[in-house]
Amino acid sequence: MEIAEWAKHRKEELVKILRLEWSRMPHHNTYRRILAEKMYAEEIERLVGEYNQRGDHGQVYAMDGKAMLGKRRDSETGTEYLLSVYDVEQAKVLSQVEVGRKENEITKASQVLKQVEIAQKVVTGDAMHTQRGVSRQIIEAGGDYVWPVKENQLHFTRIFRASLLPNIPNPALGKSPPIS
Repeated sequence: MEIAEWAKHRKEELVKILRLEWSRMPHHNTYRRILAEKMYAEEIERLVGEYNQRGDHGQVYAMDGKAMLGKRRDSETGTEYLLSVYDVEQAKVLSQVEVGRKENEITKASQVLKQVEIAQKVVTGDAMHTQRGVSRQIIEAGGDYVWPVKENQLHFTRIFRASLLPNIPNPALGKSPPIS
């Protein structure tokens, strides 16, 4: 199991940080038993996130969801997802939350962002995160964001084009409304 290997290679640092009285790292079966318990898994996610947030950080954080492959039992439908905040420059996950099988990433975006310091950072995400609430949360925390604008949000796209690209017509969108 990869987590046992990870701990083995960081033994000295973990002993110091966790103030352990022993230096032998747990066997991979110990991790497997602990991670099988949901309450422990959530606490471990929190602790790993805190660990990854120490030290220097880049300026760009990517928020993205990923499917958890190989976790579904035959009796279950759908796929479980995790929503993560990833430090692009440092190449590490700073925070992640479970989205579940029947929810949308949007419902967890606020929660995952609360777990990281986003002041003076730029948060990126896919078009699904182009939402007022998440954008407001980032600005109020002192950060900034970059969201894609897709033409399937017709009203928003018209306003965007009219304010930033007023002289470039787009027949698919029709005439841009005046900005008030």
